[in-house]
Amino acid sequence: MMLLHRTGFLELEADTLLDVNDLLGKPYKLHGRGPDSYDCYGLVIEVERRLGRELPDLYKIFEKKSEVKDVNLATAAIGLVKTDTPAFGDIVLFRKKGRADHLAVYLKNGDFIHCDGDGVRILNLAYYDKEGEFWKWPQ
Repeated sequence: MMLLHRTGFLELEADTLLDVNDLLGKPYKLHGRGPDSYDCYGLVIEVERRLGRELPDLYKIFEKKSEVKDVNLATAAIGLVKTDTPAFGDIVLFRKKGRADHLAVYLKNGDFIHCDGDGVRILNLAYYDKEGEFWKWPQ
């Protein structure tokens, strides 16, 4: 795998390329599900879709916002498993006061793609002010 995040192309395998260039710079919008704007979970849904994984829209599953922010309920609904060694495509979850606060998709070498008030961009965990935990897809 090779990450070319300056151009927005992610090489997954020798013959597979994931293009996220069209996502970079898109604005943040609460409950944004694309294609013109995203919130953090909307972007996670889109990137995972491009990887061939379908995520449910948690806001359509749970009636209350507090249920969406409950890490145990949300990860169980999606079927994710916590891991200490993230791999490409794993979900990065950032907490605030013990509740889910922000989501991203792990890329490589600490890089992750996410959407916040500054829009869709790729950052590195070393330069981000929140500590993330990682959730992988079951084998």
